[in-house]
Parts: sequence; C-alpha cells; structure tokens
Amino acid sequence: MTVARRSLEGLVTFLCFQYRYLEKTEALRYLRLAGGDLLAAVGLLEQDRNRSPEEPVFNIMSPTTKIALECAALSARHPKPAVLVGVSLSLMSRTVKVSKILGAHCCLPSAAVKPLAKPLRASIDLGADRKKKRKRGELTPRNTESVEWRPGMDGTFRHTQTLKLLLLGRIHGFYLEALALLPRDGLRKLHHCSLIKGGYCYGPMDPVSNIILNTLWYGTAFPTH
Repeated sequence: MTVARRSLEGLVTFLCFQYRYLEKTEALRYLRLAGGDLLAAVGLLEQDRNRSPEEPVFNIMSPTTKIALECAALSARHPKPAVLVGVSLSLMSRTVKVSKILGAHCCLPSAAVKPLAKPLRASIDLGADRKKKRKRGELTPRNTESVEWRPGMDGTFRHTQTLKLLLLGRIHGFYLEALALLPRDGLRKLHHCSLIKGGYCYGPMDPVSNIILNTLWYGTAFPTH
C-alpha cells in the first residue's frame, strides 16, 4: 500500500461516510471526474443531489464531516488518526490564511512554510514513531478490501439505486410530517386506512399538504365501514 493508494482509500471513505447511500464505485467516479480533488468531488455530489447553490458545500466543523474525516484517516491507515483530524480541523478553521500561503507560491519558500508549521507540529514525528512501532512489532500491515477503478465498470445502476434510496428517504420524511399533523384520534379510528390506500404525496400543493388532502379526500369518497 503506497501513500497514494492509502490516500485514495481515505478519499473514497470520506465521501461514502459523508453522503448517504453512496457506493464506493460512485465515489470513485466522482473523484475521477474531479481529478482527485476532494472539494471538487463534493461540489459535483452537491450539484447532483440538487442542493441549493447558496448553501455551503459542506461544513467542516459539523459532526458528520468530523466522523467522515476520522473514518477516512483510519481507512488510510494513518498511525495517529486523532492527531490528523485535529490538525485538519485546525487548518480548516484558518482556511483563508492557509489558502493565501499555499496559493501565492509555486514552490514554497522557508518563510511561507514557517506559518504552517505550528498547527502541524503535533504530527512531525509520526513517521519516526511508526517505524519504531514496526520494529517493536506493535504495528503490522492489515489486509483490507481493495478499491480500484476498472475500465468498463458500470456505475449507472448503482447511481440510480442511490438516487432512489435518497428519494425514498425524503418521501418517508414527508409522511412522518403528515402523520404528526393529523389528529391522533382521527388517525387511529378513521384516517389510517385512507392514508395507506390514497394518501399520495403528489398534487397541487407541497408534498405534506398533498398527503393530508388526498387522505381526507379518499376517506370522504370511499368511507371506511
């Protein structure tokens, strides 16, 4: 497992944990389209999943992103995942400053490296520490499932299944909202049958309102005995 291969494992794991129902083959496809740029791959995913353009790509400080980052560090076999996550979050909290330093030079001079050294200081000796552990036998290579892109791999079916699962999850949420709005006694005695048989979410209004209106219409047109 080279550093590049372990990095790929980490990128794929991050996307799979960050986005529900995303298959490994789909994650590889987005990374391939983005040229290996994680932020670009996230942008493509957000666009395909119809997120609002005004919303941020993702919040690096959110619990979901933090967990995805921890899983990515473990998948990439980082010797100290917690340190990597802490350093990454520290750097991301200073995104503007770090971007200016990295973007201003084709080849970083010493003066530009020094401002980056402080948040990275905690992980300077990770390589040496890993070698010591190998010598003591505390760290051994692990066999894990490989992830690779093969020519001819068809991701269309998996992509369609992913979109179906996301849509079903969204519609399930609409029905939960509708159930919460319907009167409890009426739902138990009368509306439950109408909801199952005719409470569709499509119609002239928003999905939740359509569910309620269709349920009431069906109960009126076809009363339950």
